[in-house]
Amino acid sequence: MAGFKFRLEKVLNYKETVENQSKIKFAQVKQKLTIEEALLNDFYNQKKSVIDRRNSSSKGIKVGELAMYNSYIGALNKRIEKQSLIVARTREELDRAKNDMVQAVTEKKIFEKLREIQYEEFIYKQGKEELKINDNFISYKTATRN
Repeated sequence: MAGFKFRLEKVLNYKETVENQSKIKFAQVKQKLTIEEALLNDFYNQKKSVIDRRNSSSKGIKVGELAMYNSYIGALNKRIEKQSLIVARTREELDRAKNDMVQAVTEKKIFEKLREIQYEEFIYKQGKEELKINDNFISYKTATRN
């Protein structure tokens, strides 16, 4: 009797490879998003710090210093705006990577289920074959006794 051989084993292996690659891609994009969000938070914290310094020294501040503070706050606002766009794009990229990963996992599970079903059929047929062999053996033994 031959052992079980899943006809689509190569396809299943390919699906596992695709799944692993999509998981790696998802993890990389998630890490990138974490970095980009941290950078955005740093810009917000810098802006808050500069505004607090400007406001705390506003009574004895010179016009040139006030203009410098305002200019720096404006530059930070532009950086925040730019970084917010980067974070939004990265979130979209993360959503795409997640969808790809979910699809890859689903496709792999389909082939695993198909392999499981075919294996159960194989086991069932093996059992029937063994019963048939046993019946033939018993029939032969009975026939040779007489």
